[in-house]
Amino acid sequence: MAECKIRKILLVEDIPGYFIAVKLLLEHRGYVVCMVNNELDAVTMAAKEKFDLILMDHQMPLVDGIRAAWLIREKGGNFVGLTYESVYEKVMKIVADELNVDESKIGKNLNFQDDLGADSLAVIEIIMAIEEEFDIEIPEDQEKKVLTMERAVKYVIEKKG
Repeated sequence: MAECKIRKILLVEDIPGYFIAVKLLLEHRGYVVCMVNNELDAVTMAAKEKFDLILMDHQMPLVDGIRAAWLIREKGGNFVGLTYESVYEKVMKIVADELNVDESKIGKNLNFQDDLGADSLAVIEIIMAIEEEFDIEIPEDQEKKVLTMERAVKYVIEKKG
């Protein structure tokens, strides 16, 4: 089993009971936990200190969690918000743009070549765009692992995870 490198966590939670329960659980597992009860305090804290992980609810009282994530990035904080949905949307846009296909035509398990008609050059363009978008490298021997939306998204999450 790989060793977890996450040590310092910023917990952003506006519900006091949940806030304390999660903090205790994380500390019991050996993590250092800093807590704030709103997203604007999280932005300030993340600009001052480095955190290995920020746990923040999507629905917060002052601004939503997504806007708070962008504010953290703007202030120089290291915030990577990769969810399956966010990666899927970005890969979908790349594939649609590269193949000049409407996004509604791109299914989760459709093969870019067999089902969407991508030639080998288009596949290379898709792969290069994914590499650039997510700052990853997809070695030539791994290219077959990213020929559907589902597989491409899972590959990106695995590499960035």
